[in-house]
Parts: sequence; structure tokens; C-alpha cells
Amino acid sequence: MLTDKIKIESSIKLEQCEKFIEQIGSGDYPLLELPPRLTGFGALGLEASLVHLIIAWARTSKNSTLVLPVSPEKVSTFLSDLCTTVYGFVALACAKSVNDKSGSLIPPQDIKKLVTARLKEFDNTDTPRMFAQDEGISFISVYGGQYEHGRWMFTAPSITKPPKLQSPQQLVRLIGRCIEQIIPNKFLDRFDKERLNNLGLVAFELLENAYQHGRLDEFADPIKIGVRGISIRVIEIDIDSSDIVAGGNKGVSLYLIRRALKDKGKENLFFEMTVFDSGIGYRRWINARCNENHDTREYRDKSELETIQDCLLHHATSKTIAGSGIGLVRVIRLLKSMFGFVRIRTGQSCYYARLDMTLDGRPILLRGNYDEINNPDIKLEEWFPNRPLGESSGTSVTFCIPLTNWMKADNND
Repeated sequence: MLTDKIKIESSIKLEQCEKFIEQIGSGDYPLLELPPRLTGFGALGLEASLVHLIIAWARTSKNSTLVLPVSPEKVSTFLSDLCTTVYGFVALACAKSVNDKSGSLIPPQDIKKLVTARLKEFDNTDTPRMFAQDEGISFISVYGGQYEHGRWMFTAPSITKPPKLQSPQQLVRLIGRCIEQIIPNKFLDRFDKERLNNLGLVAFELLENAYQHGRLDEFADPIKIGVRGISIRVIEIDIDSSDIVAGGNKGVSLYLIRRALKDKGKENLFFEMTVFDSGIGYRRWINARCNENHDTREYRDKSELETIQDCLLHHATSKTIAGSGIGLVRVIRLLKSMFGFVRIRTGQSCYYARLDMTLDGRPILLRGNYDEINNPDIKLEEWFPNRPLGESSGTSVTFCIPLTNWMKADNND
């Protein structure tokens, strides 16, 4: 039976999220129901995809109403829990209205008070994180209005000057401190100063990209509803559920299995960092800026895959500024040295690359394969091959590094 409501279960996986994004793009669904938590905290960039879904819903629905699946007496507790999640905060900030299970309207001033209090709690304390669980730390900026200026990301605006990104040094230090906070002590020796700096640098560059192409559309008009942010966490994946987590993608599932310890008595932990925005994506941004006055004419006729490759690897990035992308090249080398994994969702595409393998499918060894590790080229594969995806309301880039079994080399499939 058809319904005008999108209902998100706590156990939602990437494949289901993509179906909902496609569904939202084909009709008006004014009602959205969300769980207070996600099972597994949204592994492999799932929470960022859920944010894209919520932004698409808020932009396309004529009367976007967030439905709380609880009775009136439980609304306060549910809202407090939901507001501590990234996707929940975004939904509360962007929905036109919020109802309880019975259909009663939650006073808009109550929602505004909750959201702004959450921001003030962050901005007025020395706590170095905005959203935190035991498994991870996240920071976001919802725009426009009063949600735009998060202390972690921007300098303070003035009457004459708009807010600017914090300096690379400040953000690199912040990201490094956050990584050190969430990595279990027994794995911290793998994240030396150079690796922390490289991860922080790539986070800065991706956030700068998000600031550049997340604010304006193809016609240089401001995007009215949007979000940008970063999520840093440690996730645990049961090898028996790897196929489900991977959304049925065999290559991704094999990566999770090969990088996990098969002894079920031991933890299978991965470090994961996702940078996301709700802009127009790499390809649309590049296309909109390709003209006779730019050195970007070469991008005009390229496919989305070719554009992503250039943005990630060839110092182009989506800003079209020469010299950008250095950090991305460094982090690819770092991920290869730590048998990592990368996922990119933008436009109508979703790609991944296993960086524990050479381009011809051989395993990268901790000792040896030095030329391969220093080579920034990666082989991007479609996450959902031969299947058209709905238009993503933004871009997300996820980096994944195995913790418990990163030195295993016998991963030739």
C-alpha cells in the first residue's frame, strides 16, 4: 500500500538508504519517521547518506513533517536523544514541523529552543566535540540562519566580513586530538604524528571543498537548506553481517572479512572518518564553472568517475584551484600503508576502492610493494554496479582503516 511517509528503522543499511533517496526524488513524501539511534552507529558512511536523505526530503517536500514514534508523555526524552545524533539534529533543524505519534504538533518554539541550546552547549564550553558517543565524535554546521557558525569550523563573523574556515593548523590539531580520544590505547601507536597530521590535513581539504561547493548552486545562488560536517569513530563489524553492512557488494564484504579477525571471541574494529556536505556534488560544480576563462575546460566532457578521480588524486579538487588536493594524495598513500578503504558518494554515483590491494588485484604487503604504496593511483569500483542511483543531496567521502587485523597480508581474492 502506498504511503506518504518515509520510515527509517534503526537497523537501516546503505542499500535501503539509497532506495529511499531514489524514492524521495520521484515524489512528495511530507512525513519522515526516524529512530533515536542507529544500530552500529551507521558504519561505512551510512549516517552521512542518511543526512543526504533527510536534506533531500526537507528540500523536496512541500510540508516536511518529522514524526516522532512516541506518545506525548515520551516526547521530551525522545527529542533529547534524537538531538544528540547527527541525523536527528539535522532533521530537527530542517523540518518545517514536528509531530508526535498521535499527530499533535510539537510547538515550534520548543524545537528551536532545543536545537539552539544544543549549539550553545557546544559553543560555550571547552568540550572539543559537538556530538559524541563512546564510539565516535562528530561536528556539523547546519545552514543558514543561526545554525551556520560552529566554533569548531569557522572564525567568528563580523558586520563587514562573513565567517571563514579556521586555519589548516587549527583544524588539523582538532582532528588529531579527536582521533587520539577515540582510538583504543592499544592501537594508538599506529597513529603517529605524521599519520594524524595527514588525516587532519585531508579532513581540512574536504571541509574546505564542502564550504566551497556546499553553499551555492550551479547559478551561484545560495543553497537554502544544507549541512556540512565530519564524523570520526571506531566501528565494530561482525564478519557474519559483513554482506548486509556492505549492501550486497561482494568486494566490500570481502574487504571487511579479510581485514577482520575470524576468531569471534576477538573484536573486529575499524577506524572510520567521513566528511560530508549537502552541496551540488563534484560533477555539477565542475560543469558549472567550466568556461573559457578557467583552466578547467578539460573537465567539461569527463564522466562523473573521471571527475572524481581528478578531484581526489590530481590536485584539482572541486575548488578548481591549482595546488589543492595535496592532502588527498598523502592520505591515499597513508591508507595503502595501513590497508585502508575509501568510499565516495556524490551525484548519482557511489564508488569505493580497496587500498589493501594493488591495481591488478595483488595484496599489498607491509614489507615490500613500496612503489605501489607511494603510487597515489587507486582503482574505483561501483558500489552498486549496473544500477542507477537517486541524485544525492551532497557529497560524502569515507576513509576506513582496520585496527585489529591491519597487518594481515593474505588477502588475494
